[in-house]
Order: sequence, then C-alpha cells, then structure tokens
Amino acid sequence: MKKTPLRIVMAQPEVNKYLIRKMTRYYRYLSEQLSFGVKSISSIKLAKLMDVSPSQVRQDFNRLTYGGQHGVGYDVEMLIQNIVKLLNFEKPKNIIIVGAGNLGQSLCNYDWIRKCGFVINAFFDINPRLEGAVICGIPVHPMEGIVDYIEENNIIAAILSIPTESTKKVAHMLYDCGIRLFLNFNQVFFDFGDDVYIENVHMDDNLMMLSYM
Repeated sequence: MKKTPLRIVMAQPEVNKYLIRKMTRYYRYLSEQLSFGVKSISSIKLAKLMDVSPSQVRQDFNRLTYGGQHGVGYDVEMLIQNIVKLLNFEKPKNIIIVGAGNLGQSLCNYDWIRKCGFVINAFFDINPRLEGAVICGIPVHPMEGIVDYIEENNIIAAILSIPTESTKKVAHMLYDCGIRLFLNFNQVFFDFGDDVYIENVHMDDNLMMLSYM
C-alpha cells in the first residue's frame, strides 16, 4: 500500500518558550522546503536541517500533535499551517516602532513582521523634522502623543530602535501604558517582572562570532 504524508492536527497545549523558539525555526525551514516544491518530509531530513536528531524532531511534534506513524513523512504544507496556528500568525497584532531612524525605517520593509501577523501602525520619534512624515506608508508621530495613541489603537507590542541611553526609560513608559511585548535592538538589561516578554536582538554578538570564526 502506498504511504501518504502524515497529516498533522496540532493541539493547543501550554508550550514552553524554548519549544516555541524551536517551532519558529521549523517554520522557517519548512517554508523554504515548500518553496522548493517539497510536499512531504521525513524526520531524518528535517533533523539535518535543524541540526538535531530525528528522535528530537519526533519528540517535538509529539508534544504538539495527536497520532503519528513510523515511516511516514510529514505533510509540509499542513505542518506549516499548524505551526502558523500555534504561533498565532493569522491574528492581526497592532505594534509601533519607537525610533524612525535608519534602523527603524529598514524594519518597516522587513516582510517577516507582516508574515507573523504584526501590523505596524505608527512610528514615534523625538526628531521634530520627522513629525508628520510618512515612511513606507506609516505615519511618524511625536513622542508626546504615544500614551494616547497606544490606548486608542489597541497597541500590544513595541519595537525599540532608539539610542541605548533612551531605551530603558522609553520601555518603562510603554510598560506603564500596558505594553508587555518588546523587540529590542540595544544592549540594555531590563528589570521587568514575569509579565513582560522581551526579545533582544544583539547584532554585535553575531559579529563577534563571525570575527572568531
């Protein structure tokens, strides 16, 4: 009997952040395979892409799925759809970018922000020359109006692309406005509680690794 790719139905359990981070990598590699025309994939091939063992791949998805058969490949498209559902990509999520300089402007063109369901509503910047400007179709507002804007537009997250010395002060102000999700591009350590989730992007760490290699 001809085997068909395993079609996965993902549950929605409580998942730790470490496994969620791995799921983002699975999504990236599976999306790449789908773009190459790959319809099904074995745990062995997926393990090679992820640089883990095949048993680890099976263990990861066993924690999130019902059923499964040995020797049957995963349906790539279905697996991607279930990861999208797990990671909540399909629900629009309003965010702002604080800092409309070169970094902030480059981020508004980053397609993965939209793929993950984030909608950039506005920039905020202290530079008066940028007030009223429109970048990539996104308006730039002065910092003075950020509190009211967050309340009126259901903003749930902020991308911080501002100078290091300003980052902590701005983050605490946003916290007081109800923001609990941050993507931060500076080497700043925050003293928030467990109700806040911060993703720190440290490009200098990556550059130092490249220098060592």
